[in-house]
Amino acid sequence: FRTYTNPTAGDTPTVVNLDHVAINTGGPEYSVGIRADHKGASVIGVNTDITTTAKKSFGVEVDDGGAVQLTNGTITTSGDQAAGVRAYTGTSTETDPRGQFGPGIVTLTGTTIKTSGAKAAGLLAGDADEPTAGIINATNVTITTSGSGAHAAAATNGSSITLSGGTLTAEGSGYGLYVAGAGSSITATNGTVIQTDGGKYAVQAVDGGQVSLSGGSVTNAGTTSDRTTVYATGVGTSVTTQDVALKNTAAGLGTGDLSNVVSAASQASVTLNGGSVSSESSTFGRGILASSGASVTANGVDISTVGTLSNAVHAYSKQQLLTDTADTAFITLDSGTVGTSGDNSYGLFAQNKGSSVSTTGSTVVTTTGANSFGAVAYNGGVWNLAGVALTT
Repeated sequence: FRTYTNPTAGDTPTVVNLDHVAINTGGPEYSVGIRADHKGASVIGVNTDITTTAKKSFGVEVDDGGAVQLTNGTITTSGDQAAGVRAYTGTSTETDPRGQFGPGIVTLTGTTIKTSGAKAAGLLAGDADEPTAGIINATNVTITTSGSGAHAAAATNGSSITLSGGTLTAEGSGYGLYVAGAGSSITATNGTVIQTDGGKYAVQAVDGGQVSLSGGSVTNAGTTSDRTTVYATGVGTSVTTQDVALKNTAAGLGTGDLSNVVSAASQASVTLNGGSVSSESSTFGRGILASSGASVTANGVDISTVGTLSNAVHAYSKQQLLTDTADTAFITLDSGTVGTSGDNSYGLFAQNKGSSVSTTGSTVVTTTGANSFGAVAYNGGVWNLAGVALTT
């Protein structure tokens, strides 16, 4: 059903209260469970169960200042592109003057969301069809997506998603979190657990998107190659973590097909505070990888790899020859530990001109495998090591 107001015509607010209600839509494409349209239209639901089956049939859709608040209950969608929750601002037309009253806002507490269709996100704030911003706030939610390209939570076009606690799992090829574009952000606090089973990234931030994580864990549990747990790319893009456990289990195939726990590229920045970076890849894994003008700072982080040919900290510049285009990559460690246990695996590696690995504080680097060096600078790469203890 749909709650609707026309604030420009002086409509009074419309509020619908639901308690232990079951909503099912089995109709054609775009059969939405709950929609709140325009400022003043709101739905408040407790223990409400929503089920949709058709393409683009969102469980909840909110725009133009509308609001939905759900406590407990479930949202289940099975159609392609049928997000569990969709929030955006909307664009105005001659017959429907949307977009004048700001983003739609959805607030969830203890709700369980399951989607199974392709590109059917659990939470979707802003999207390609309506490239405007939405706001979603979720506390202790459980989200599972299983379709191809279905992210557990996605924020685009200046949207924001805040998560407090809860569990987000992308079982298909989607990501746990996806953030794209300047002004777009996802913030997770209070131990949120994020995982992808088949996606290339567990968390991806691109083109100026912002991610902030506090507590909890992020895991890429993939079994195929070329998988990354946290990936940031693009000017203005940043990821910041505080006491988060980051892990990757997938093996790489070669130097051009690595599996990384943390990777930053194309002038993005990543800052890790406390927590751990654990590569469980059997070969060609990386704990931290910075490339193409990106920078990574790790403060008091425990960084480890266990596979062969698996460097724990790797700054890589594409400038292999003096005639190549200038490139940079920066990694800075302040205290913490760095360890590798596989053969031919370096603790710290600065590769090619323009790459740099720096340490301050009391950083402890330990390697135990054959032909595994504590620190390597190659082909113009630079160390700046202070307060570091190397054991091989």
